[in-house]
Amino acid sequence: MSFLGKLFNQHIKNLGDAVTEKIVAFDPETATEAQIAELDDAFKKGSLQLAKAREELDRESKEAEAITALYDQRMKAAELLQTQANDPAVSAEKKTALDSSLMKMVSMLESMRSDVEREKREADDAKAYLNEMTAHVEEMALNLKSARATLDQAKRDMQRAEEEKKRAIERSDAAEVLAGIKKQGGQLNTALGVMRKRAEEAHLQAQAAEARTSLLKPTQHEQDDPNIAAAMSQASGAAPLTAMSLAERLAALKQK
Repeated sequence: MSFLGKLFNQHIKNLGDAVTEKIVAFDPETATEAQIAELDDAFKKGSLQLAKAREELDRESKEAEAITALYDQRMKAAELLQTQANDPAVSAEKKTALDSSLMKMVSMLESMRSDVEREKREADDAKAYLNEMTAHVEEMALNLKSARATLDQAKRDMQRAEEEKKRAIERSDAAEVLAGIKKQGGQLNTALGVMRKRAEEAHLQAQAAEARTSLLKPTQHEQDDPNIAAAMSQASGAAPLTAMSLAERLAALKQK
């Protein structure tokens, strides 16, 4: 691939990563659920491959055991043929036949040797692959379990955060209401203070008016003592009061 082609692919990958990050930031819970679903799918596939690896190891082991057993059996048969052929008591004709059979067995053993080694190697490879797949699947299981536990914990943390946010808002609203009540109480106290002040002023004005009235009003001595009353009347320039006769009183009535 050319340099420009690689650069374009890298830009596309970076763009995809940026889009993914924005999606995750918008809905982290759903994104995490999706990632866990991917882990779960990978775990299922890994488990299926692990089962196939077990089957493969079982088959390869049986094939290796079978060909090894056959090889060992043929080796023992060849050794028996060799022992019989080397027996001095055997006839020349029998010895020739035994040597021919032994040659055939040795040829078979020589041709089998590579097959035996291959089957053992394939069994060893199958065992190594099974061990690798087992470790891989176990790791995926742990990651999946950890991811679910982390998601559950994150959900609980988000729920607690939402509850704390809700309580904070409620406390803030309550504080605003309390502040409003205090403000209204302050305004009410101010209005009551004005009313009390006005009442005190009116009371003082009434007391002053009453004092002035009391000062202008004739005293009890001026009302009860005729001498003082006559003197006060004469001092004011008014004509002295004299008792009227019945004739004068009647004449005054007629004039009205």
